[in-house]
Amino acid sequence: MIDEVDEALRRLLADLPGDRTRVGFDLPVAGAERGGGAAVVVALAGIAEDPALRSSSTWDEVDEDGLIRWRRPAPRWYRLRYRITAWAEGAEQEHRLLSAVLRRLIAHDSLPAELLTGSLGELGLPLPVSVALPAAGETLADHRGRRPALDLVITAPLRADVRTPASPPARVAVLAVGRPDAEPERSTATPGDAALHRPGPKAPPAAGTTRRRRPSR
Repeated sequence: MIDEVDEALRRLLADLPGDRTRVGFDLPVAGAERGGGAAVVVALAGIAEDPALRSSSTWDEVDEDGLIRWRRPAPRWYRLRYRITAWAEGAEQEHRLLSAVLRRLIAHDSLPAELLTGSLGELGLPLPVSVALPAAGETLADHRGRRPALDLVITAPLRADVRTPASPPARVAVLAVGRPDAEPERSTATPGDAALHRPGPKAPPAAGTTRRRRPSR
């Protein structure tokens, strides 16, 4: 799942301004490694599960006949926190790159579905995006001396490779009709049989009651 989020971010940040701007996940050690160009580095800084999104429900896997064959636990959700930095020959160029990255990210509330591959593409769930939100208790003093960076959080699902076979569907229904003081009449029917929809016999009137006749005109 992490590598699939990386690939989606690489595609999202492709074609940034600059003739030789590279998007990667490794820090450039020296300008010579950039070949004189610029680099945008998307560094994974932390992974944490979001317990508020955990579910005890299960997901059903349906075959081509529409029958439930397997059940799997619902995916768990993890917050992937990235720090995005720009590396160029001067601060002005780095700031322009960060501005372009920020503009690209805030255009989406979630990662575009067409960028998702692998298990993320199969699940078809939205991956929320939050960018440049301050961490709890963080102040400007905490960033003194650091390279300017954008904090990006992607919340992504991870499905466990565990599944259990579902119980086979019912093939026969047993119907019982009759009065409580009599032996019930039983019949069997398969799903879709008209016997499942036939009304049962009407019960006789209770003892001590008479049926009134409507007066004739």
